[in-house]
Amino acid sequence: MNIGPTLQKLRKQKGVNQTDFSKEVGISQTALSQIENGTTTPHKATMTRICDALNVTEELLVILSLENANIPADKQQMFDTLYPTVKDFMLKIFYEEDDTPVTVD
Repeated sequence: MNIGPTLQKLRKQKGVNQTDFSKEVGISQTALSQIENGTTTPHKATMTRICDALNVTEELLVILSLENANIPADKQQMFDTLYPTVKDFMLKIFYEEDDTPVTVD
């Protein structure tokens, strides 16, 4: 699982560039870039600050970051069938504000 691409999409949807977001989170722009590119994973405290800045729960960030590679082969078909619906449902519950749709593809 790589939270980087999901983090980047949510940050961009918020309309914040890497420099400003990294300052808000309290890490360097380089560190944020490495997280978004999947080169590194954030420490727990950094993950908490990232999620707070995005107004999203850590659990939702993890769910939105799931990939086929994270799922056992015998569960792939179920994942492929259910994941799009679960993802949309979780976005509506946790992240939609003022009926503005949020997309993470």
